[in-house]
Amino acid sequence: MLPIYISGKGRKGLFLHGFLEDQSMWDYLTMDNVQQFRVDLPGHGKSELYPYGDMIELAYQVKKTIENAEYEPEFLVGHSMGGYVALELFKMLPKCKGLILLNSNFWADSDEKRLDRRRVAEIVLEQKKLFLETAIPNLFGKQEQFGREIKILISEALKMTPESIAMASIAMANRVDNTIYVEKEERRVLLIQGANDTTVPLNLMQHKLKSESRLEMIVLNSGHMSHVECQPELEKTIENFLQRLND
Repeated sequence: MLPIYISGKGRKGLFLHGFLEDQSMWDYLTMDNVQQFRVDLPGHGKSELYPYGDMIELAYQVKKTIENAEYEPEFLVGHSMGGYVALELFKMLPKCKGLILLNSNFWADSDEKRLDRRRVAEIVLEQKKLFLETAIPNLFGKQEQFGREIKILISEALKMTPESIAMASIAMANRVDNTIYVEKEERRVLLIQGANDTTVPLNLMQHKLKSESRLEMIVLNSGHMSHVECQPELEKTIENFLQRLND
């Protein structure tokens, strides 16, 4: 089972961290009336590296963990890679009411993006520190304002093994396209996008959303790390979505 962390009281939510992060990323959110159920995904934080090949396999590991804990989340929140996992998990949890994709997306990688992720897997096996010191600052829209947070993220990511980083990168490259599924579930899904996100660019997200799509997208003034850069706005956005689930 994956390591479990539970904080707060209220509506039950499962919060899944992103690539190179761990469950502590959600410490930035201090919402009242929300219970955060968190896990460290394999190879991240305090979780051992269990072999996996794609996001579906990761979702099954999370599903077994919450079932073992007898926890039934009302909603899911996934950041970046955690959003890919949450999307697959959402399909497996028919009683779950809502899904929030935070700085994440619902389509499969392009051939070029898959190649980039495989290059990352090769690079980290030889130059992990250099990769992290280059990649992590670029996750922020305004690096100069978040120097302390960047140092902390790099320090935590350095604890990961090169094999853990490589496996996660390749697994993201192997994920399936969920466009049709998300469009079908559009009333239960919320997209939270960073205006200056270079990992999930706003113009690409807008291109992927069909003109007739009713998927709701909220754009925050952030890069890829909205939970750090726009914490109050993000909390309010989540609270509004939860209110909508009641309607």
